[in-house]
Amino acid sequence: MNESDIKAEKTQQVGYLSKSIAQKKELVKTTESVIYANITDLLPIADTLVKQRGTARGSAFILLFESIARQREAHYILDDAASHFLGEYDISQELTEFPKTFACPGLIEGIARQPEMQAYMAPLCVKYFHCDYAYLVNKDNCSLIF
Repeated sequence: MNESDIKAEKTQQVGYLSKSIAQKKELVKTTESVIYANITDLLPIADTLVKQRGTARGSAFILLFESIARQREAHYILDDAASHFLGEYDISQELTEFPKTFACPGLIEGIARQPEMQAYMAPLCVKYFHCDYAYLVNKDNCSLIF
């Protein structure tokens, strides 16, 4: 595997942190030592493999949204971990459409599980994708409209 492939794989693996973080906060430290310490370790994210890295980032956000719905009491911890490992939206990033597109199923699944979490997930869409919730759920590949 070349370095570029490893960056995408590492980005995607961080999503699994979301599944268990509410149970063990020390998972952040383990993730830092095993996968990578901070999103800056993977920079530059956007280069010739924008699609692969954007898809990996979107896959990690699927697990974030689903985990927030399952563990709503931990949504602040999950948000902090996502900010730390996946990074917030950066207007200079080339890879914006791929994460938005691939994160849609997790967002929809999360809202379906816990409709009351829509109020919390909407600001996350702005924070990580620089778009509102309605934009994501109304995209062609996420045709469910709430």
